[in-house]
Amino acid sequence: MDFFFVMSASVSPNGMAGLSKESIDNREQQYITTLSFYASQPSIQKILFVENSAWPLERIKASIPHPEKVTWLSLDENNFPRDWGKGYGEFLLMDRAIDALASQGCGPETLIVKVTGRFPILNIETMLREFDHRKNLQLALDVLDHPIYDWLHLGWDGHHARTILYATTLGFYREHIRGRYAEIPSHFCGAEDLMFDVWKKARALPGIYPRFRREPRLSGFAGSGRLCIITAYDYDGFFAKFKRATRQFLRWALPFLWM
Repeated sequence: MDFFFVMSASVSPNGMAGLSKESIDNREQQYITTLSFYASQPSIQKILFVENSAWPLERIKASIPHPEKVTWLSLDENNFPRDWGKGYGEFLLMDRAIDALASQGCGPETLIVKVTGRFPILNIETMLREFDHRKNLQLALDVLDHPIYDWLHLGWDGHHARTILYATTLGFYREHIRGRYAEIPSHFCGAEDLMFDVWKKARALPGIYPRFRREPRLSGFAGSGRLCIITAYDYDGFFAKFKRATRQFLRWALPFLWM
């Protein structure tokens, strides 16, 4: 499978609320660790590392194996109002990444695999094989769409699409996603709500795959830095491992229950 692996990064959060309380130096080291992990994977040959806070990239560049695999895009796009949320910045960054790839000659059929940068997906090779087996893939993402939280009146969102990992063609992104980041402050709570809306409007098209067969195995700490009854921000902790195991069982045993 020929694809571009796009890793998003924001070393300096610039006052963004709701993030885990990591120092900038720690955030930079997390990106180094994660990028080093991906650059070491045999099936990942072309990585675009996109950073949106104009952070100097010299230390990151000097610290990773296989630097020949990586191209770099440094942006100064993290100055929007903080109450618009990190989802706004994430899709603004992705728009710039997609435009950069198009300017390099990538055509509409080019497959893009997007990952969030501060924590690695340890079973990324398994996820990439899954994408490779999807026929005529235009968009593969992981949709959560169930009424359980609504029935229980918990106030949690059971209808969104996870954006830590998804695959899309450059053409699909430019037609269905590009520019929609501007809607986030007024219409959506964040990136996962926007991507859920993208899926709803495109789900009748061929090549749309809304559920992963395997649960992505994350390592590290979630960007929100929040902990509730069923969500652990420490992806290597007991609660997160239990949650992943439960989700994987449901994918096998009850695939119609999109949790």
